[in-house]
Amino acid sequence: MRTYPLKDFKYGLVNSIEEQSIKAGGFSDMKNWISKGDKVELRRGYTRIGDENTAIAETQLHKGRKIDGTEILYKRSANSLYYLDSSDEWQEIGTNLFSGIPSGEKVFFANYTTMAGSQVFVSSPSTSLFKLMPANPATYLDLYDESYNFKGYITIKRNRMYLWGREDDISALYISKIDTQAYVTETDEVLATGDGSSKTYSGTLAFKGSGAARTCFALSMTADNSTPETFKDNYDGTLTGSLGGTGTINYITGAWAVTLKNNLENGKTLEATYNYENSNIGGITDFTFSTPREAGEGIILRQDDDSAGIMNVLTYNDEDYVFHKNKTWTFDISSFETGSSSSSFYNKIYRENVGIPNQKAACAAGEGIYYVDINDSTDPTFRILTFDTTVGEVIPKSISTQLDLSKYKFDKTSVYVWGDYVFFVCRKELSDVNDTIFVYNRKWNLFDKFEIYAQEMCSWNGYLVFSESLSSNLYKMFKGFLDQGTSLITNYIIGNRTDMQLSRLKKLKKIVLEGQISTDQSLDVYMCTDNSTYIKVGTIEGDGSYTLAESEYRIGDSEIGDREIAGPEREENYISVRHYKTEIKLSLPKFNNLNYKLVATGLGYVSVSLIEYWDLRYKSFKLPTKFRNKS
Repeated sequence: MRTYPLKDFKYGLVNSIEEQSIKAGGFSDMKNWISKGDKVELRRGYTRIGDENTAIAETQLHKGRKIDGTEILYKRSANSLYYLDSSDEWQEIGTNLFSGIPSGEKVFFANYTTMAGSQVFVSSPSTSLFKLMPANPATYLDLYDESYNFKGYITIKRNRMYLWGREDDISALYISKIDTQAYVTETDEVLATGDGSSKTYSGTLAFKGSGAARTCFALSMTADNSTPETFKDNYDGTLTGSLGGTGTINYITGAWAVTLKNNLENGKTLEATYNYENSNIGGITDFTFSTPREAGEGIILRQDDDSAGIMNVLTYNDEDYVFHKNKTWTFDISSFETGSSSSSFYNKIYRENVGIPNQKAACAAGEGIYYVDINDSTDPTFRILTFDTTVGEVIPKSISTQLDLSKYKFDKTSVYVWGDYVFFVCRKELSDVNDTIFVYNRKWNLFDKFEIYAQEMCSWNGYLVFSESLSSNLYKMFKGFLDQGTSLITNYIIGNRTDMQLSRLKKLKKIVLEGQISTDQSLDVYMCTDNSTYIKVGTIEGDGSYTLAESEYRIGDSEIGDREIAGPEREENYISVRHYKTEIKLSLPKFNNLNYKLVATGLGYVSVSLIEYWDLRYKSFKLPTKFRNKS
């Protein structure tokens, strides 16, 4: 009995060539399946984070961290900035923090951690330059001061802030001073005097009185009782007393509150010692420089050569690459510390016609910088800027030759690297919002395609999180087996058209499929011969007699491939899956070539690790009847 097996799925989506030219194990089309090399599986679903918001607005997201590693999720929605509280509800920071921001303008976030604590900086060209402290997520500090800094898109590298996209100077890169971390210490500040009847006190530290841009840290308090109690700063906004007292401190406002173990005795004082900084003066948000400029001061890099504006600044192998829309520059920051003469500055064009369409269209990884190239608008391409050992330099390489991207638009694209995957978000050419994600598997060098209304992505507590392009909501991806918690995952995969390595008429009696499936899932199987329509030939049921109960095992609803998602907020539910292997009898006409299509129609997990054509019978060397000359 002749057979023809397909048991490796290591090519993913290949739609840039005809179906008959695709290698076995590749797919001519797909939606919401993931190629894993040894198998292909239906992707997990996604679930909403926090309370629902149906408003349609520009939505971005960012992850900050407290000093103890606790992750804080931020969301920018239209004019407002929010954080997710411990009750899984969105709380606005300030009121309309981005009031007046134009439609389509991005907000950039940058994390920074020093002795002064864990910080998040936020800015855009038309709003301001804000400082957040994840330990006190409800408060913010506006640092914009035209004497020291600017408004724009930001990132932080090498203890300096890089800023670009200024409204009146789109082609210059501004770099701050090296953060000298010049902290000031305030010693034995008297906060309260006891009367012997109270143990609870509150107030505001005095450091804010002479500098609104200041933030404090490393606070210690001492209640000078006959048995003194000392409070230690935990750097997360809480204070712990040596005798069991508790307290809080807001590092931005200076507001403090403590409850002592014992009443503060009459005439005894509660005193504080702490440090504070003003990052606008010698810090990360100080862009000033002398004339002549001195080492370590601010820098302005002119990149005006036919520039359509700087989009983003990314780093690979300790080299900074400044992506414009239609070219890319590179510079060596160390060259600016060797002298003030412009002849010593290393700031030059790296490549013409290497650029990105918007600020979020590139993302750095260990092996290079992934980006979307639309310099030829008729032939969009996904590329990586990486070191090529054969030529001994960093060059752009295409990674998407197997894809035809001409029917997609990338004006609202974003790129994000997560684990073994790179996500390229885009939209179909007739859609107004992003609705498609091309997923590049860095391990197998293949692409899959999801249809999800996504905008931007980040990791949070081990999950991949995305902002929806249809609303102001955020979602955990690869969580559960439903989309948005209610909808079955729409899906299909279509294989390669094959003549089974022999161009002649054939008959096929059976198809065998093997994989894993959960009991509430079903998999419909379709076949197509010689370019005809797809006909349903059978269904694999999760509770069918061909599933092996003795092989049953549990998988988590937030598992992707063989790597489970971990994290302090992990909410794992499990379902049982079984191994299946079954045959479907066929009644197909004689054919020269054929293809298959699979559609999951139930709820739960399903994978396919083997497709095998059984009882293959060779017939005459003739064309199929419908192609023969009728004259």
